[in-house]
Amino acid sequence: MSVFRALYNKAKRVVAVIRFGVLTLRYAGLRFALRQLGHQLYSHTVFLYSTGEMTAPVRPPRFPSYTVRATEEDVKEVFNQMHSESNTGKYQLLVRKWHHERGLGIPYVQKTIDTNEMCCIRWLATAENIEKTGLADRFPKLEEDEFILENVYTLERFRSKGVQTSSNMYKITQGMGLSRIKGQVAEDNIIELRALKGWDTKVSERVLERHLFFRVTRKSLERYDPPIPITIPGENE
Repeated sequence: MSVFRALYNKAKRVVAVIRFGVLTLRYAGLRFALRQLGHQLYSHTVFLYSTGEMTAPVRPPRFPSYTVRATEEDVKEVFNQMHSESNTGKYQLLVRKWHHERGLGIPYVQKTIDTNEMCCIRWLATAENIEKTGLADRFPKLEEDEFILENVYTLERFRSKGVQTSSNMYKITQGMGLSRIKGQVAEDNIIELRALKGWDTKVSERVLERHLFFRVTRKSLERYDPPIPITIPGENE
């Protein structure tokens, strides 16, 4: 029975990969799909694992918006805007759609105060939620009062306006009894690093993620005890 289950899970993964490839081809075109195929066949990225208390941002929000738990209609509306994003944006939204369909996290959307437009979406994932999806090996280990804001995506026309750092997620998480945020971000992802730095999170580990023929492995490169402050490449501290 265990052998059958293993074969069944492997078959599901193959079908999911094929479906994802077809969607990438459909939305982003052949050239981009081939580039992403190459990424899955072989690539490596260094991620920073971060940790910190989820408290109110030190500076007042720059962007007039509010954050609420998303309905399925909200999520669909964000995904329906895929056609207006760049090829990279389309691909990133497809990744988020794939994770959402697997049930990874609770979706929250950020909307503008003046026009009530969707400008950002994120998924809040706890240890229990990640375990149920079978993706525990893809994320930092979480305690009961810890969470991850995964798959954050700001629509491209709203970028560079301080959207992410204007979120009131700290109030929402405190109301849920969650007090510590953990995260993983590519060490060259400037936008995400700024958002994490705005919440005063610190780096606890550097991790190498390697893709090889659709398999993903992770290797710890450095651990920091105590955690160190986040630095932004190319910016003076």
